[in-house]
Amino acid sequence: MEKVMNRYSIITCICVIMLCLGCAESRKMHMPLAEIDRPLVDPKGTWSVEPSVKAYIDARDTVTYRGIIYINLLLPPISYSLTNNLSLSFSSYLSPSFAWQLTKSPLIDSTERYKWQFAISGNISGGMKQGQMNLNLEFKKRLCASIWSTGAITSGWFYNFHEGAWVKSASVSDGIGFQLSQKADVTSFLSFSYYNRDYHFVTIKNVSGSGYFDFHYSFSPWFSLNIGSGIYVFQSTSTEMTTSIGGEFYW
Repeated sequence: MEKVMNRYSIITCICVIMLCLGCAESRKMHMPLAEIDRPLVDPKGTWSVEPSVKAYIDARDTVTYRGIIYINLLLPPISYSLTNNLSLSFSSYLSPSFAWQLTKSPLIDSTERYKWQFAISGNISGGMKQGQMNLNLEFKKRLCASIWSTGAITSGWFYNFHEGAWVKSASVSDGIGFQLSQKADVTSFLSFSYYNRDYHFVTIKNVSGSGYFDFHYSFSPWFSLNIGSGIYVFQSTSTEMTTSIGGEFYW
């Protein structure tokens, strides 16, 4: 336990140092202030870190679970844009992921501003007893000066070596965003998911739906605040409600 806490302390210190460097270099930022103007992949040379904390209530048939998840606060996801169309990220569990914007960045070509943006993203993670891979197709479309559409199609594969279980999943999400001012915006999402769990000779299937609302405020090009709330229903077996608060630091 002491080693784990020491590791968390070191990573927290690194994040603080990175934040200070971000403040010092904020004048060099090319990140747009308004969310509607931001591409799916950050501008070339941009570092970002996204610390957050989430509270949840999971209501099941006979029991209700409550808790707070700190992992993204202690080990926040961090990413770096190698080019204007390609970024590399590391999640809370240090698993690598990438995002590749298939279309031209509207920051580079202004004629792309009202066109569809598409990007492929994915990650691979694993350990001694399990392995996981996800692949996503993300999209964004500016509909007018203050409204945009966004969403993703996701597929995932998970294997637990100890239990010998395969889990295959797919989901579709669609959302709409409103730019309330140059600094403030809100986004709402609807999502539907399906997973197939092959456990030895037993197959379990489940369908879930969710809705999420996010308020985003950009204090400056290098710092934004997010407050979100959502509800997730898993084929009548459980209902989970979450509230999260987090930040985005760029430099």
